[in-house]
Amino acid sequence: MVHNIIIYDTEKYYSQKLAGYMNTQKAFPFEARFFDSRSELEIFVLKNDIDIMLIADNLLAEVEDISVKLRLRLTDDSVGNIHNSEAIYKYQSCETIIRQILSQVADNAQIGRLAIRSSFMKIIGFYSPVKRTGQTTLALAMGQLIAEEYKTLFVSLEGNSGLCELLGLNFSMDMSDMLYDLRNGSRDVAASIGGNVQKLGKMDIFPIMADIKDLASVNYREWVEFIKKLESDTDYEFVILDISDSVRELSEVLCLCEKVFMTLASDKMACAKKNQYYGNLGAEYSDRLKELFIECELPLLGDDGKSIGDMEVRDYAKSVWNMAGII
Repeated sequence: MVHNIIIYDTEKYYSQKLAGYMNTQKAFPFEARFFDSRSELEIFVLKNDIDIMLIADNLLAEVEDISVKLRLRLTDDSVGNIHNSEAIYKYQSCETIIRQILSQVADNAQIGRLAIRSSFMKIIGFYSPVKRTGQTTLALAMGQLIAEEYKTLFVSLEGNSGLCELLGLNFSMDMSDMLYDLRNGSRDVAASIGGNVQKLGKMDIFPIMADIKDLASVNYREWVEFIKKLESDTDYEFVILDISDSVRELSEVLCLCEKVFMTLASDKMACAKKNQYYGNLGAEYSDRLKELFIECELPLLGDDGKSIGDMEVRDYAKSVWNMAGII
């Protein structure tokens, strides 16, 4: 089913540019058209139902009689002066506008399910019983690498990840709020996620869990339902799970993954921690997890003793990914 979105604004260059951007976004499940005159719009309305209409403030009165599932006004007021949830500030990035539209769609029951899966979805995990090994650094780098070819979502399952500060992320919802909404079916999954993720390059980052106690309260069954929702209601091809010991039923969650990259170090303490971890695995998980784990060592320091740069991390991530042969 094709969903459509109409931009009605007399600023033709603006609406043309916005519609063009929308139509280049594979993850945006709407076909965008723009109109700058009532007569042209009427011709389209006679033959098509309209899912969403973005309407310039000065044109609202002209389209009151047109049936629309979701009506959003484009305002040139500053963001700080917008109090109406159905108002979108027009002079901001196209990406932000799309995110705000999807956030509104998530609460609109009239618009049907947006995403139809047309390909696989694989879960790639990152976990290490040894700390300070560059696990998250490698996960982020590999996720961005995969995202160059595949629709990719990064999910941090670390209680104190620090990612918001590190990457300058500002989420409108916490992960616990998102999981609650998705679990209770109160919002459209694809639209809710699309309206709340942040981007790092081409990779989407799922809202971070702010409180470690909330993360520890989520059980295995809830993670399974979350994964099922992603698979049935979104078009993500890869989901990157950055997993920590804060996760309940850790072994079960790791078993959800296609492969798990285990970052390690070569010193005696790191080896001892790894060996103890393997020794503590229950019989029902030992063989299965050992098949899933890909042990790797991200060199955090270069030959000169200085921290390695982004390009060196990327090169290492690429080599490990190619070695894994997951695709």
